Amino acid sequence: MSLIALISDVHGNLEALRAVLKDVEEQKADFIYSLGDIVGYGANPRECVDLIKKNCKHSLRGNHEDAVLSEFESLPDYREEAASSILLARRLLQPSWLVSRNLGRQLYLKSLPSNCEEGKAMFVHGSPRDEVHEYLSSGDIIILNLNSLFLPDEMRDAYLDEPEEYEKDMSEAFLKLKENFSIMRDASKDVCFNGHNHVPGILMDVRGRYELVEKARRGRHKIKFLDGREVFADEFVEDYALIHTTSIHDKPFQLGGEKTVVNVGSVGQPRNCDPRASYFLFDEKSREILCRRVTYDIKAAADKIRANGFPNLARRLFEGN
Repeated sequence: MSLIALISDVHGNLEALRAVLKDVEEQKADFIYSLGDIVGYGANPRECVDLIKKNCKHSLRGNHEDAVLSEFESLPDYREEAASSILLARRLLQPSWLVSRNLGRQLYLKSLPSNCEEGKAMFVHGSPRDEVHEYLSSGDIIILNLNSLFLPDEMRDAYLDEPEEYEKDMSEAFLKLKENFSIMRDASKDVCFNGHNHVPGILMDVRGRYELVEKARRGRHKIKFLDGREVFADEFVEDYALIHTTSIHDKPFQLGGEKTVVNVGSVGQPRNCDPRASYFLFDEKSREILCRRVTYDIKAAADKIRANGFPNLARRLFEGN
């Protein structure tokens, strides 16, 4: 049984990737799995591809790899600055006689699978239902509770003004959760590790696995499982539980038999108001996971992004959003 480091969404941020690889070595992980989006946004796609290829046992394809490898000049699914950064990464990775190693880099990106499996665990970039492109995140549980402390006020107000829109979005979220956890159940997988939305968190389908829930009006909900474990969830709706990793940062979290999706966050573009790089450790023997946050030279990474003409992407590194 191995200790696996799970990284995702490096996005061309060489400074963050180097810092995380150093931390992984200090944690004595046996293997590293990359869950996609090596490129895009950041200034060093070539160097990041090389480091991932050298250091990772498994590396998966993300939506940014698809975009970089595509031949479309227009990328309507991406905001303008993100699309421009993808087109820049595409140019930087274009094979030429000046950069002969780019052919190998492109062939490597084209070879990346959309998933892998190890025992009771599955690994994807997006979700079990759509392994590359679908977002499966904390928002899919938060939206189920209109009174959630984590639902932005402007979104709540909009839903109160348009209840039909809320019913539509809530139904879609329920269906997404149901189908994704059903895919895991049918595949006999207890845990799915993913990335894509850059926000670390834990989603659980706990139906049939717990004996008691002590719900709190404000604060965290206590779930007592049949095997004796107790977990404090930030949100609990209709047998679905959400745990923000800010609640368990640097504290081992014990996985059980309930279906669990663990978003490992982002190495190169964190978006939960914490600018530090994010990754997870997964101990296959003990079934414990651990969220790690790693500081790195944000200014050096941001300066290069700004020099490429993307000031907003550079600013977001400092803010972690």
